[in-house]
Amino acid sequence: MTNPYEPRFLLSRKGRYITIIAMVSLLALMGVAVGRTIRAKMQSASAIAKKDALVERIEASPDFSLRIQQDEDAPLRILEVKVKEISAADYEKLTSIKSDHASIISAPEVRMVNMSDKTICRVMLFVNDATANRSAGIMRHELSISPGAAFTIVPGDFVKPEYRSAADGNGATSSSVRAPMKDKNFWLPFADKSQLKVRVAVEFQDGTKWFNRDQTGGGQ
Repeated sequence: MTNPYEPRFLLSRKGRYITIIAMVSLLALMGVAVGRTIRAKMQSASAIAKKDALVERIEASPDFSLRIQQDEDAPLRILEVKVKEISAADYEKLTSIKSDHASIISAPEVRMVNMSDKTICRVMLFVNDATANRSAGIMRHELSISPGAAFTIVPGDFVKPEYRSAADGNGATSSSVRAPMKDKNFWLPFADKSQLKVRVAVEFQDGTKWFNRDQTGGGQ
C-alpha cells in the first residue's frame, strides 16, 4: 500500500534527459572554474618565485657606502653606512611602482656604538640630500643601548612588517612575512647616492638629548 504522506517525484523520459544534460553542463562549468583557479594560483606562485629570485640577486649584489655626518664627540658613533642600488626596472618588478630615477637606493644599514657613559633609549637617524634639500629618516625608541654596546639599524626597520597567511590542500594554515625589499619604504626617494649624508641624534635614559652642532637643538 502506498504511503499517502511519502513524497513522490515523477519525471517523464524527456524530463530525465533535460535533468541529465543540465547536470553535465553544471559539472563542465565547475571544471572550467576549478581549472581557472588552479592556473591563477600557478601564475601567482610563478610570479612570487621570480620576485624571490630577484630579492636574492639584490641581496648578493655589492654594497655602496654613504658619507657620515657627525661631530668628533658624538656619543653614538657611526662606524659604517652601506646601501644597495638597483635599476628602475628592478624597482618596478619588486614594488609594482614606476620611478623617474634611473637607479634606486635602498634605506641604509648603519652600524653604531655607544661611546658615552649613559644608556641611550632613543635613536633618530637622518639621511640628507643637500642638493635637493630633502631628507628621510627613522626613529627607534624604547631602546636600552648601554655604554660600549653596539647598535645597528637595517633597511627592514624602515618597513612595517606585512604578514601573509596561506592554507595548503589539507587546510593547514601557515604564515609568512613579506620581503621588506618589496615595500616602497625600503627604498629612498633620492637619485644620487654620492650626495647623501647620514647623521643621528639620540636621547638618553636620563631625559637629555644630543644632536650634531649644526642641527637645531644644540648639544647635550
